[in-house]
Amino acid sequence: MIHYNEANEIKNNAYCPYSNFHVGCVLEMKDGTLIKGVNVENTAYGSTICAERNALLHSITQGFKQKAVKSITITSDSDEPTYPCGDCRQVMLELCDHNTVVYMCNRTGEKVKKRKVSDLIPTNF
Repeated sequence: MIHYNEANEIKNNAYCPYSNFHVGCVLEMKDGTLIKGVNVENTAYGSTICAERNALLHSITQGFKQKAVKSITITSDSDEPTYPCGDCRQVMLELCDHNTVVYMCNRTGEKVKKRKVSDLIPTNF
């Protein structure tokens, strides 16, 4: 199920003083729990964490096991749907079922792309 409203609301909590690009992510777990994440930037760019990885790692912290994610919803300040970066895609592949649905939304929720995790990184290892 898409959780655009929740992702759009949480994106305002992003810490993004360098890019000013707010990203929000909501995971719907198979038991119905919602876990939220935002991007958190750092001057040392490699220390920055994306909203998707923030939410996924938080799910593990909360005690959820691998493949417990039912769906992922992502939104940002963009006029176009927001796709996860390569690092996030690899973490999704590791922690989610390959058939987990990912909803990538634009800033208004009017444009949505729906893909499976396996579609986002088809030549995985």
